[in-house]
Amino acid sequence: MRGMGLFFILFILWFGLAANASCGSQTFNSWNMLRKAYPAGADPKLTSSNWVDDRIYTHADGIFGKMHQLIQTAEKHIYIQTWTFQPRTKPALYLADALRKLHARRRSQGKRDTVHVWLLLNIISLQNESHQRQQMDQYIVDQGLNLDGIEIHVAFFKAKLLGANHVKTVSVDNKVALVTGANFSVSNNGLGFFDLAFVVKGDVLKSLDYDFVQTWISYIKSGPQPTHWGSHLNGSSRHCFPILLTRNRAFPDFSSRIQNSSMNDAIIESIQRAQSNIEIITPNMNVTKLLDAIAKAALRGVSVRIILSKGFTDFAQELPTRGGANSRSISRIYDGLAKYLSPSEICQRLQIHWYSHDGRAVTETTKPPASHAKFMLIDKKIAFFGSANMDNQSWVNSREIALFVDKASLARQWTSHFFDPIFSRSFPIDRCAQ
Repeated sequence: MRGMGLFFILFILWFGLAANASCGSQTFNSWNMLRKAYPAGADPKLTSSNWVDDRIYTHADGIFGKMHQLIQTAEKHIYIQTWTFQPRTKPALYLADALRKLHARRRSQGKRDTVHVWLLLNIISLQNESHQRQQMDQYIVDQGLNLDGIEIHVAFFKAKLLGANHVKTVSVDNKVALVTGANFSVSNNGLGFFDLAFVVKGDVLKSLDYDFVQTWISYIKSGPQPTHWGSHLNGSSRHCFPILLTRNRAFPDFSSRIQNSSMNDAIIESIQRAQSNIEIITPNMNVTKLLDAIAKAALRGVSVRIILSKGFTDFAQELPTRGGANSRSISRIYDGLAKYLSPSEICQRLQIHWYSHDGRAVTETTKPPASHAKFMLIDKKIAFFGSANMDNQSWVNSREIALFVDKASLARQWTSHFFDPIFSRSFPIDRCAQ
């Protein structure tokens, strides 16, 4: 019996090691974009040992409430980057309260070492950096954040023309990260935009933290710099969740030519490889190459469902090189398909809906509770989320991060329990309304 017990234990250990060794992504490994050469700072990273929370956090309280919870667990460092940080907003108050509670917990536990908070804030060319720093200094004083054992480092990614840092992530101790499209802004006071956040753990944290540190060091030439990414705490996971991290670098010039980047190429390739289903939520969609890829997918019989935000930043989208408003993109793609398909066939294969917050009317505005979400599902197998919109600003100019998760069970769950209900309460565009 002892021999059988020992054999069973060894078998379980061998099976676990074999399963871990086989953990990988046949899908991602076959992608052409992994074999391409990209500009520095835009390379793709594929990891296999990860974990993703199956809950999608939405709106201000869900997103920043989860951030509030994660920050309180910090032992060494917190990396935060965002496109907009307005000190007197709900998200900023969530952050301040989390840091005060982190301080109180560590004092109650008798811990005396320092937690470093690295806060990388984007500012546009017209903003005065000295004034922004004064505002942040005042925020720290007003919120009582001059705390023993909590050291806050604030730096500004100053956008050159259109080359902004549009990434929004919160990473704690190389152990857990919140990846979102939500900003620390007035748009997230009250209920806030319909926005999304995802919690990830595992080896992808090393890539996320490396991206943060690399960006800080590359753009911030003076003052303290983070140097300890991934060096002291292990964020690995036993779960087999292949995640592909892709990026765009900041590009300042006015142009409509999309970047040769891992993010852009991964989105296009995933659509080109789709066999059955494509589901997308984005505020704006106007990238010509993307629209063409979606039209070709519909022509080859792929079911495409898209949720757009009606009237979202239409004025800005209509400026030169910005790609155009959603209504213009819809006309372009439907008129192109009309050469090959009947109107009923087009509306069956390519279903575009206007987002509705309550299911009673289209949410036609650039203000909350309009949708600011960025999310895509491919064949109910692959999920995409991150900071990037499907528009020229994100694909041409902004620094962005996008994660692709290869986990069919999770993608199916998110399709049925998340995307389907939102799509059902939204409204078909006029030319497909019955």
